Amino acid sequence: MAKIKNVELRVEFDAVHEDDITVTVDYDIEFSQLDKVAKVVYHETCVLVGVDTAGSGDIGNGGDDILATMVDRVTTAGLDTVIHRAASKVLKRRVLNEDPSPLQPRDELRAEVRMEDQAGQVAAATGRSAILADRF
Repeated sequence: MAKIKNVELRVEFDAVHEDDITVTVDYDIEFSQLDKVAKVVYHETCVLVGVDTAGSGDIGNGGDDILATMVDRVTTAGLDTVIHRAASKVLKRRVLNEDPSPLQPRDELRAEVRMEDQAGQVAAATGRSAILADRF
């Protein structure tokens, strides 16, 4: 079964276009010998999640929100044991500001990666970045 490792989330603010924020997610997919021999076909997704933390002043606190899809593809284990991924998108500030509030002006973001075997024979692999908090 595949493993997701080293999930890292970064954001860069554009000094010229203040409404544009570049979001980058890096991660590694490590395939097992079974993945390679059986040529397991995975549905690979990486999403950017707005984290709602109870007691932190987030509006609603009803649960995390998917803000953007960074990767949505089919991946098959090949000859390489480890594949490195880097996905980057320019998003508008309003997309990342999922809990607008004058009381708690910071939002929390996390990247979540999931690999699901399309045949349903092996367990799904998941990975998460650390939570990144900033004013969006």
